[in-house]
Amino acid sequence: MTAAEIFDGLVPGASNDFALAVRLCQKTGPYCLIEGMAVNCYAEASVTFDGDFVVKLENLDSLRVELAALGFVIKEFPYTVNARLPGSKFAIQFSKSSFFADFPDRAVPKILYGETVMVASLPDLIASKLKSSQDPTRRASKKLKDLTDLARIAEAYPEYLPLMPTAIRKEVGSQLSDIPEYPSALPQTEDPK
Repeated sequence: MTAAEIFDGLVPGASNDFALAVRLCQKTGPYCLIEGMAVNCYAEASVTFDGDFVVKLENLDSLRVELAALGFVIKEFPYTVNARLPGSKFAIQFSKSSFFADFPDRAVPKILYGETVMVASLPDLIASKLKSSQDPTRRASKKLKDLTDLARIAEAYPEYLPLMPTAIRKEVGSQLSDIPEYPSALPQTEDPK
């Protein structure tokens, strides 16, 4: 069984929806995958019902048109544009936050569900998860997921452990015999709101 078939078994049709979104992003210009699916490219995978992308804001309007032409239902929110095919359980989300504006410039290619996709760099992804986990307006369940994603990254890349919140450093660090030195600095970014 392929990864795409397993994904479709959990979230029917998701690999097709994901592939369509990736191909449209590739046509539209610089982009990258962020959030949970991006973490899956670096660490042990977990199930997610959405794919979060960043495109250059000036390309978002043309992307909306392309998605609608393929039958996606588009919904606008203050910080995202969401797209979903009718009947699908998988949502595609495009961030409008300036926090992510430069992420596509540092993205790296990865293969996910049979698609070559540009994925946020590991330092950018960590910066995003740290920011989200500390957002006082974010739901508790989302903040806990952000912390879990950070722990998954720390387990796979212990050299980033010094960047992690204290609880993750203690839990993951206790499993390691040696905590590596601090990696290169994370990029400076604006507030996501």
